[in-house]
Amino acid sequence: MSERVNLQYTIELDELGSEVSRLLTAARTQLDSVAVPAPTTEDEALSLDTLQNVDNIRQRLAKLDYCLRDINNIIGAYINYRTALTQEGENHDPLEGGVPDESTTQE
Repeated sequence: MSERVNLQYTIELDELGSEVSRLLTAARTQLDSVAVPAPTTEDEALSLDTLQNVDNIRQRLAKLDYCLRDINNIIGAYINYRTALTQEGENHDPLEGGVPDESTTQE
């Protein structure tokens, strides 16, 4: 298998859903490419072609697993972000006298 690199990039929060959808579509395409016909005879099953096919399938599944792990991490981080926002909103007491938010002040 080829070497892997870790990339990090930034997108707008409102683009996250479409980015995850794009990654899921790519994962589905990879999954669809894994399907190969099974050998029909014992001789075909115990052949060099089958050995190569099995190795190829394993490599493609490993690549798919990396992709799915990335998707899992992105969704998990998003859920943690949303949970933290919700908890922060629940724990905020407006009577404690913090600095008012500019969007809520009236002139």
